[in-house]
Amino acid sequence: MEYILVMLIIMFSGFVQGASGFAFGLVALGLISLIANIKDASVMLAIAGFTTNLTLLWKLKAYYKSDRMLPIIISTAIGAPFGVLFLLNVNEAIIRPGAWNCFIYCVCSKNHSVFQR
Repeated sequence: MEYILVMLIIMFSGFVQGASGFAFGLVALGLISLIANIKDASVMLAIAGFTTNLTLLWKLKAYYKSDRMLPIIISTAIGAPFGVLFLLNVNEAIIRPGAWNCFIYCVCSKNHSVFQR
């Protein structure tokens, strides 16, 4: 039953991504963490998020600006190891409210896109 719920959540997150242009990972992580622990949820979403991002990159390659993408790639390369260490060493009771706060902040802030028309 959990697998069906996870698939429905991923499908709903894909719908939100298609409608709004962002928030696949935010919605999916927030909802999957309600039925699984947040560490397992983040592992489940790594493959789905990577696939979604590659698909979007391929479809929007005509609008891709490599000079605007470089800061994102550098910050991801620096921040990802720290995120993994944080996820492995911090109690889930601390991570869960922070994930919801991040979701609320991202919804309320401006959406800066790497792709321009």
